[in-house]
Amino acid sequence: MSTSPFHIFALVVYGGKVFDLALATDFVMIAKKFMADGFHPTFLSGTDLHDITSMCGPFVFGRDDLRERVQIYDNQEARTPFYQLETGGLKSHILHWVRNVSHHVSSGDRIIIVLIGHGDEKAGDVTLYPQHGAQEFLSKAEMVATLSFLPPNVRLLIVNEACYSGTWATIAPDVGANREVLIESAATIDQKSWAYKSGSGRSRCSLFGAAFVEELTTYPEGRISQHRSRIVDEMYHVAPDQETSTPLVIPSTRALLSHNISHFFLTPRIATAIASVASDQERYEALLKSRISARTFWQRLRRRIDPEREPAQAFAGDSVARDGTGADMKVLVIESYLKDLGPLQYALDYCTLATACQCALERRGPPDLQDQVISTIAWQTAQVQRVGRLLEHLAKRGLITDIVDAKTARQALADHQEDIVLPVVKRLRRDNNLLCLMNPPTRGHIGVHFTDAESWLIDILAYNWLMYPNSVDFDRVENEVFAFLA
Repeated sequence: MSTSPFHIFALVVYGGKVFDLALATDFVMIAKKFMADGFHPTFLSGTDLHDITSMCGPFVFGRDDLRERVQIYDNQEARTPFYQLETGGLKSHILHWVRNVSHHVSSGDRIIIVLIGHGDEKAGDVTLYPQHGAQEFLSKAEMVATLSFLPPNVRLLIVNEACYSGTWATIAPDVGANREVLIESAATIDQKSWAYKSGSGRSRCSLFGAAFVEELTTYPEGRISQHRSRIVDEMYHVAPDQETSTPLVIPSTRALLSHNISHFFLTPRIATAIASVASDQERYEALLKSRISARTFWQRLRRRIDPEREPAQAFAGDSVARDGTGADMKVLVIESYLKDLGPLQYALDYCTLATACQCALERRGPPDLQDQVISTIAWQTAQVQRVGRLLEHLAKRGLITDIVDAKTARQALADHQEDIVLPVVKRLRRDNNLLCLMNPPTRGHIGVHFTDAESWLIDILAYNWLMYPNSVDFDRVENEVFAFLA
């Protein structure tokens, strides 16, 4: 019997089709994980999972490139559904569940909503496919309107596994003024969410689903920024021929960085993993350590940078952070950063750091939070400057011709994502050689995932490959880039 001082209301929805084995596997695994941790969710499905097991065989969860996969659901178990089968429609049931819950929750209660389905590229809607009904589109606006019925001071987690689900990230600021909200999406605004393909070529689960469950199982508690960082690390650790996406984990201002991820999941049995899916923690930590070892290079780099060539580094040094105008200058730097971001970036790509900025301005969090924020802002600026020097170096060596602004490059590449941009991404991200541009040092910084510098580098190289296909030797370019960043 739970002795928690709060109640948990959870909804897990499967809106995929009868052939969506990977999404159905995620649905079952997340359901079992939540039940094992003491939740009593409402489960909805528009498709009979028995039909899927009959056609595709048992559900096998996990990635065999990281650890042993585990069979979690078979045809016999599927004969006794754990979910409500709503073959004629799902959307009205989802919205009704939220409105009904709003009458039963009180301050401090947790609400968890997990949506597993497809995504609409233009609007970012979650597309639901009832087995015997017409497809439905659940929009962010409809979800926000329904969530507005929730009382203040509740704690809300929404997980959206769909393609193009990044548009839902703005739900955090939309409904989080007086509620503590965390939004997790499998992809950013313009990205698909990809399934993991096993050695046999079958799609066994989504990359996000595998990382999400592994994270909750291995690290049931931990800071929100660490939670996102580990999911990003696992999703980016893929074979060269495996597509992936960038997940978003966006908190509202009230869901501050000082809170743990357990702030949203905590139950008396949260540390209990599914019995048949024992996680090899030592192996998992070894993987993470091997993939972030480059951070020691960033620490050395910060000590070597010439302050005259890297003015942003002054923000992280004694002249601003520890003396001079002191706290007033810190506040000015942080406020200027937030102003430059603008509302959309604030809500999406930079929300973790923006939230930390708000905490620092309001003097919440650890005593050195302002210094951590300023160091992270300076680090981000330094990475963009670093890429600028790299591009100038490539131009002087005659390896590229034009260094244009990012907007110009992206406009030229708009119709060449498949034939130009994706091959460049695959080559440069091989062996995680660009992670040094995306994750700041662990100590003294906020745990963010910064993509501007990497994106600018990729855009310019792809632009030159597009405009000068006969003069760009990409093997030489690649070697020079890795040597410069090493």
